[in-house]
Amino acid sequence: MCKDFLGNHVMLEIIDVLQRPDEAENEKILATPTLIRQSPGPARRLVGDLGEPDRLIQLLGLQDHIRPRQ
Repeated sequence: MCKDFLGNHVMLEIIDVLQRPDEAENEKILATPTLIRQSPGPARRLVGDLGEPDRLIQLLGLQDHIRPRQ
């Protein structure tokens, strides 16, 4: 989804909460899946179903940052 909608303008980091519990705690990840958009600010968090790309874009406030679908 990141590549399709945002191209190369995104950095994605996956934190496995079982393998890296300290980092998950530092990021205040209390449930999975959790998606955190840090930039552009302010940060936004989504927890739960991440299966609807158009809804994710809207909830994350990225409408102005997506590239046109081909």
